[in-house]
Amino acid sequence: MSERNLRVLVSRAAKAIPKRALAECAIGILLFCVASILGMTYVAVWGEDGEFYQREYGPAVMLASGHGFVNPISSTVPGLEDFLSTKTSFLDAAGIPSIVGTQPLTQLQTRWLYQLHCAGMLWSFFGISWKALLPMYGVFFGLNSVAVYALFRLVMGLIPSLVGTAAVTLSPFNLYYLPFLRDYSKAPFILFSIAILGYLVKCDLRWRSRFALAAALGVLLGVGLGFRKDVVICVPAGILTLALLIPGNPWHEKWKRLGAIGLLMTGFLAAGWPMLRGMQEKGGTTSHVLILGLKEPFDEALGIGNVP
Repeated sequence: MSERNLRVLVSRAAKAIPKRALAECAIGILLFCVASILGMTYVAVWGEDGEFYQREYGPAVMLASGHGFVNPISSTVPGLEDFLSTKTSFLDAAGIPSIVGTQPLTQLQTRWLYQLHCAGMLWSFFGISWKALLPMYGVFFGLNSVAVYALFRLVMGLIPSLVGTAAVTLSPFNLYYLPFLRDYSKAPFILFSIAILGYLVKCDLRWRSRFALAAALGVLLGVGLGFRKDVVICVPAGILTLALLIPGNPWHEKWKRLGAIGLLMTGFLAAGWPMLRGMQEKGGTTSHVLILGLKEPFDEALGIGNVP
């Protein structure tokens, strides 16, 4: 393809995209960049003591050192025990022996595959240290801000949305949880899912666009599953929205709605299959969350008094 033809195609594609959409994309990119820098700065200065089950990051260390995604026996790797227990902040990859004792992956490691792989990739580039994970904090913080902005834009104008996004991004509650990487990582996946569902409900879209958004939502939730299992709460919400809440007559459009639900589940299963298979093999701990919710400290915090 000649350079002239390429320019023509790019020009036509740009004209096909509404100016408002281009402006929103530009604002989203700017928000992401600013928030990412703020997030990394905050963690580097004030949030280094965040707890996110660092002891489970052995496979990420092995991945970064060229041993593959395996769970090492700490005693066979000099300095690994101190690093995973955060007694030291750096581990010299050159000191890792070529032959390392391994053990089966833990239940948590099979569920955090994508998060551990991201950590391993960062460590392979920047060295094995906890500070090398700063870009991951920044990405999650930036994506969280963009998702909040998208939610505000469903119901507000530009200026109120920007003000609201800044208030949420810089809120003490948001900043407090950022260093807890495991728990914070679910936020952008859940918020973006809610934004997509809100867009599907609010806008009378063509079915081609609905199919695309349903598939994208499924992939988003499947990827999010590899960071924090909590995102599965959005799956039934997505099914309910596509079945009953989007504009149109559910009965007359039942096959199209079933098709959209099928795309949602296909995307979710395709992207989340490695974690789902690990849960099938090693079991899950979803039920313990329900049990924790019945404990007395939660009753006191909610102010509902003593209940059976």
